[in-house]
Amino acid sequence: MKGLVIKNTGSWYVVKTDDNQLIDCKIKGNFRLKGIRSTNPV
Repeated sequence: MKGLVIKNTGSWYVVKTDDNQLIDCKIKGNFRLKGIRSTNPV
């Protein structure tokens, strides 16, 4: 499943999926953003 983060609040993210469904998500653990030094990907 792929999606696009369209909003974040604290550690919660709203992700829009390929079929235009909105899902509330919380990312667990550490994640790395290629080429971006910010911790906020939005």
